Amino acid sequence: MGFVAVCKASSIRDGEGKGFSVGGRDFAVFRCGEELHAVSSLCTHALADLSQGSVDRVRHRVECPLHGAEFDLRTGEALSPPAALSLQVFAVKVEGGQVLVDLSGKQPG
Repeated sequence: MGFVAVCKASSIRDGEGKGFSVGGRDFAVFRCGEELHAVSSLCTHALADLSQGSVDRVRHRVECPLHGAEFDLRTGEALSPPAALSLQVFAVKVEGGQVLVDLSGKQPG
């Protein structure tokens, strides 16, 4: 699928996340300072919507709003129970003020 435009970069405030569904993929984009991160939007423990979770913009983490599991937004790694499985991470970039997310399934880097 490649990169798809999902929103204006200015619509995601620092320390916030926004959920999206494109082409059957559910994901969320989070802002931590000047960095944007895109990960699968459902907690791997109980399928809660992570875009509604608390964002630690300094440590680049999101906390599940249901049971408090923490995930690293840079790597998708599950950092605390009850979650044990990592999130899928998507490459994200900004062009022309638009947030673009690579839904091809490739890991960024």
